[in-house]
Amino acid sequence: TGRAAAVHGVASELLRKGRVGADAYSAAEATLGPDGVAALVALVAHESGLALATNAFENAKETPWDADAALLTDAELASLVAAANARGDADTCLEHGCDPAEARKSAAAR
Repeated sequence: TGRAAAVHGVASELLRKGRVGADAYSAAEATLGPDGVAALVALVAHESGLALATNAFENAKETPWDADAALLTDAELASLVAAANARGDADTCLEHGCDPAEARKSAAAR
């Protein structure tokens, strides 16, 4: 679709060249609007930053986030689930080792 092509154009140019050319930007702006382009750029920047941070520990014996969920309180886990659900991204919770259903039940019980 035109939307998918616009998203791909911006994301691929941003990741490959570190900037978005006028043609790709114009196509994305026409399809997504200025706020949509800004959100897309923020998303690409965020996810690529996470990838860089993760790659920094590629050769580490232990990664600093291995025990994240074990260190969180029930309230912190519930907050993490709420944030993930607000973004529509339950994988955020799973990345930290928590069970979204259990964390929701725990939060609802309070």
